[in-house]
Amino acid sequence: MCGIAGIWDFNNGTSGDLLAKEVNDMAKNIKARGPDSSGCWIDEKVGIALSHRRLAIQDLSKNGHQPFLSQSGRYVIVFNGEIYNHRLLRKDLSKSSTGNLFWRGNSDTETLLACIETWGLNSALDKFAGMFSFALWDRKKRSIYLVRDRFGEKPLYYGFKKFNNRSKKSFLFASDLSAFRALKGYQIKINPSAFESFMNQGFISAPLSIEDDINQLRPGHYLEINYENIERLELKSINPIMWWDPLKISQNSSKLNPSDDDIVISEVNNSLLRSVEEKKISDVPIGVFLSSGIDSSLICSLLMHSSKEPINSFTISFPDNNQGELGFDEGPAAKLIASYLGTNHNEVSLSSSDLIKLIPSLSSIYTEPFADSSQIPTYLICREAFKNGLKVVLSGDGADELFGGYNRHYLIPKIHKIFKDFPYPVRSLISSLLINLPNKNIGLSQQKMQKLSKSILHAENLESIYNSLTCESSDKPYLIKEEFLNPSQEKKETLPSATSIAERIMLADVQNYLHSDILVKTDRASMATGLEVRAPFLDHRVAELAWKLPLSMKIRNRKTKWILKKILSNYLPNSLIKNDKKGFAIPINNWLRGPLKDWACDLLAESTIKRQGYLNSEIVSNYLTTHLSCKKDNSSRLWTLLMWQSWLADMELLKK
Repeated sequence: MCGIAGIWDFNNGTSGDLLAKEVNDMAKNIKARGPDSSGCWIDEKVGIALSHRRLAIQDLSKNGHQPFLSQSGRYVIVFNGEIYNHRLLRKDLSKSSTGNLFWRGNSDTETLLACIETWGLNSALDKFAGMFSFALWDRKKRSIYLVRDRFGEKPLYYGFKKFNNRSKKSFLFASDLSAFRALKGYQIKINPSAFESFMNQGFISAPLSIEDDINQLRPGHYLEINYENIERLELKSINPIMWWDPLKISQNSSKLNPSDDDIVISEVNNSLLRSVEEKKISDVPIGVFLSSGIDSSLICSLLMHSSKEPINSFTISFPDNNQGELGFDEGPAAKLIASYLGTNHNEVSLSSSDLIKLIPSLSSIYTEPFADSSQIPTYLICREAFKNGLKVVLSGDGADELFGGYNRHYLIPKIHKIFKDFPYPVRSLISSLLINLPNKNIGLSQQKMQKLSKSILHAENLESIYNSLTCESSDKPYLIKEEFLNPSQEKKETLPSATSIAERIMLADVQNYLHSDILVKTDRASMATGLEVRAPFLDHRVAELAWKLPLSMKIRNRKTKWILKKILSNYLPNSLIKNDKKGFAIPINNWLRGPLKDWACDLLAESTIKRQGYLNSEIVSNYLTTHLSCKKDNSSRLWTLLMWQSWLADMELLKK
């Protein structure tokens, strides 16, 4: 896993030495993504400069060093990611080769380039099983290609910017926004649409970035820019090409109609086993995250099943039980699973003091605003794995979106069916009663009660329910100052077509939440610690099989991820298989009223909010006071505001 960056400068007279300095400065700013080595490649005549930071996983020798030139010398690449099936692809290349193919080393980068040179970019992409983003320079056509993997596991930003007193804009790209900020005279201007996206969801949806003139490349897309037209291009005129469409594949998949559940269970089990086996490809030690939930327990079980030696597993525990962490503590359950499977288990203790120490660095880890609070334990467990000598870890990311793991996959269809024909005043009354019902009487947390209340209020329309649960936009026109509102109409998530409501919601999650939240969280946390995280569930062949399954294989008897639980029962006793979902959650609601109170009050001070001018200070103050007085659980909204304020404070320091 690595970090990439590049400049395509079309200002006449820019020297190769200056380009080299600038592109190397960009790479230095993302050194954590690739701490093992660096390199750059420049063509001064056309003003192209590519840089690379390497985290060495496969072929640790200099033969895996980047930027990498193809065998013919036509292509130059900077590559971030892994091609898990590259050894099989080498065999295929040998069969189709004219006989003059030779290998310098064993890296998947070399394999990837040979595939592109032999079969062409589009055909090669279809054959790759992996996670990746890369920049490919075609010296013959004088074109650059930026490419991103199917699900968006690896990031890639690009855009046109002026810097260093240049008269014209240059085309920039990088794995992380922080690379751009290394350039002298680089200006950051906030994108209003991205600001709204963040305030609504707690993350920024691709293709937006928090910066004007900089976009993210969407998952499953690539773009091509040619030397002949680059000076006339603007960001809005670039139209990336979709090379892999999950909606088209899922909608065109013929549903399996099994006569025997066991046949399908076996097929999914074998597909996951193959994926885990491929994800083991590495010249460095590997481990696994274990949260005691279904997803990570299954990946851990499959990895141990296919490993000759015990593997290292890692989980989070919460020792500060007096702060409300006891209900969140996955440590004891994960320890039992690890003991049964025989892993070398490592438990990372997370206390409120650990949280407080980490918070100031969050905005440097997540270089644009990001407010999924599980970012904190995710970073800490990545750091612990790295400290224990690991460079590669497997995770359970992607299982929920593909196999129906979120509560909304089961509940939205039910709520819509029951309440859709109720008049709005009746739904409003029921919603209000739920909000005011004491939590202990129904057994749900205040935040879950709020979500249930919102979903009933918006039950007349599926899109309305989905948006009410995934966006906090009801107060947006009042919370965000008018001058920072996007003048265009707010974009609402529309649910794609599928054979059932639940599957429509799953596909909507794949379209946005998976890559813009879950995978951003994992990528930034792991890369900040020099760790590579691989997700066996996101093998495209596993996904394509999941989309062929009837809904009854995913949600059955009011239980989510039914088939994964059945597979897991082959490896673990039922007493160790948990049905409730926690993941790496933290009790942020209690901590904001306790050890984080002073930090929160300082960042959200009325004088600070007014000086910055982005938010309505009265609304912010109301959120804070009602939460601190325990009148309402505003922890989700407050965390979003705090992550914005923390990031903004960091950007203000950069300007000084």
